[in-house]
Amino acid sequence: MIQYIKKQDQNERYIFNNKFIENQPIPFSDFQTKHTYSNLFYWAHLVALDTAAFPLHPHEGFEIMTFVLKGTLEHYDTKTQVWTPIQEGGF
Repeated sequence: MIQYIKKQDQNERYIFNNKFIENQPIPFSDFQTKHTYSNLFYWAHLVALDTAAFPLHPHEGFEIMTFVLKGTLEHYDTKTQVWTPIQEGGF
């Protein structure tokens, strides 16, 4: 069964000193109580409200996919220690 969650019922929060707003159609908190479709257990739409750096934080046991809908960003890989620019429309 596919369940549509209206935008007003989705989780939304300001993070990292209010430099980002995050909308979570599928938040981490629901992982234990709801069954997710396939491997997708978290999904968020993040908007930078100003030029800012997202602080380093660990990821373990899953892969992150980033899609740039508007603007640009640079992704830092701690393993290779390389900054990779991602342009609008890129991932």
